[in-house]
Amino acid sequence: MECGFTYNENIKDSYSENSVCGNEISGKSVLILGGYGGAGIATTYRFLCEGSKVYVAGRDEGKLNCAITYLKRKKQDARVEGILLDICSSDSIRDAVKNIETKQIKIDILVHCIGWGTNADIDGEFLNIEEKYFERVYDTNYAGIMTLTECIYEKMRQWPGEKQIIMVGSVAAIFRKYQFTPYGMAKAALEEYVHHLSQKDEHISAMIVEPGGIATSLVGSGVGHEIICDGNILHRRLLPEEIAAFIAFSCSEGIGKWLNGNAVELSACEAISYDKKIAACPLEINPKCYGNRLESYAGNSLENETIRLETNLSEKSADMLKAELNKEGCNIVKNPGEADHVLYFMNCGGMETVKSIYYALQKDCLRCIDQKVKGIFSVCVMLSDNGAECEIAAKTLEKMLEGLGEKMARHGIYINGVMAAEAVPLLDVIHCGIYLNSKYGRILTGEILRLA
Repeated sequence: MECGFTYNENIKDSYSENSVCGNEISGKSVLILGGYGGAGIATTYRFLCEGSKVYVAGRDEGKLNCAITYLKRKKQDARVEGILLDICSSDSIRDAVKNIETKQIKIDILVHCIGWGTNADIDGEFLNIEEKYFERVYDTNYAGIMTLTECIYEKMRQWPGEKQIIMVGSVAAIFRKYQFTPYGMAKAALEEYVHHLSQKDEHISAMIVEPGGIATSLVGSGVGHEIICDGNILHRRLLPEEIAAFIAFSCSEGIGKWLNGNAVELSACEAISYDKKIAACPLEINPKCYGNRLESYAGNSLENETIRLETNLSEKSADMLKAELNKEGCNIVKNPGEADHVLYFMNCGGMETVKSIYYALQKDCLRCIDQKVKGIFSVCVMLSDNGAECEIAAKTLEKMLEGLGEKMARHGIYINGVMAAEAVPLLDVIHCGIYLNSKYGRILTGEILRLA
C-alpha cells in the first residue's frame, strides 16, 4: 500500500498531468457536460493538461465558477470557460446552444459526464419509486443528454474535420441488480442511443464508457476519503482520473474513429465480481509523477519499465513496434524473468494463434506466481478478413481473456487486450497496446477493446 488508502491531490495529479494522447488533441475545442464535479472535473482537467480548450457546462453557477477558479489555480495557462445549462430544462438547453452559436464556438469533442441518482438506485428500490423521482433521474441521465446531443450534433455536421462524442454511462446498465432502477434504465437507454448515434455520420464517432464504482460523492467517496473497498480486482474505488485518461485517449486521432459505437466497461472486473468475495490483492495505485514526454500514449508511466515482446509480426512491423516503445522510454528485454510488462502482438491465424497465446500466458502467469511478482500483460491481435475462421478465433480469444482477467488479477497479474480489424493501421493498434500496458490499463483488466 505504497501511497495509503486515501484519495488525495498527489494521486490526482499523478494520473492527470502527462499526455496519454501523443499530443494529438492539443488545440481541440471540448464541451464537457457536468464538468465541475467528480469524474467531470477530472475529465476537464485532463483535457486542459492535454492542451485543449474546454467549455464546462452545468446548472449551478456557483459551483461552475468555483470549478473554473480551481482549474485555473492548478493550471495557470488553462483555457476554460463556463456555460450555464440545466440538462432537465428544454429552455435552458436551447439557450445554451444559442450561446454557443453566438460565440461561434466550434465543438470538436462533446463529453457527457453528468450522472445523478440516490440510495434508492444503489439499494435497488422498485416498489417505492415515485414518478417525480423517476422522471428526474431519467431526464438527467438520458432524455436531457439526448436532447442536447441532437442539437450539438447538427452543428458538428456543419464544421470541418473529425468529431467525437463520448458518453459516461455506468455498469448499472449491465448488472441485473440495478437494471430495473431508474438510474440503470436511463444508462441502458444511453448505451443504445450511442449505438444508433455512431451510425449517423462517418465523420462523427460516438462511444460510451461504463465505469464501476468511482471515488466520487455519488458513492460516498472522494478527495480525503478512504477508497479501499471490496467488489473489484483492485480492491479500491476507481479514480476519476483513470476514467478521464481513457476518455482523452479515446479522442486521440488514431483511436477514436476505430472505437466508434463501442461500449467499454471500465470497472476492473466489477461486473464479473461484484457479488463475490475476492481474495485480497494490493491497492494498485502508482502515485509517481513523471517528466513530460508529449508524444506519450502511457502518461510516461512506461519510462524505464522493462517490457518483453511476444510477436509473429513481420520484421518491418516488429521494428515499428519497438520504435514506438523506445519513444516511451521502455527497456525492451528478451529474458522472461526480467519483464514486468509483456505485449503479445499477433497476426490472427485462427485457433492456432489462440492456442499459442494461451500457452504463452500460462507460462508467464506461472512465472509471476512462482516469483511472487506482479505483471501486466496486453494481448494485441490483428484480425484478417478470413471470414468465419478468424471471427470464431477472435470470439474465443475474447472470452478467454475476459475470464483470465478476473482470475489472474487475484495474483496481481492484469490481463487485457485489443483486437483490430484489417483496416486499422498498425500504428494505431500499437498506441492502443501501449496504453493498455501502462498503469492506466489496470481498470481495463478483463476488457478487450475492438477497433473496427
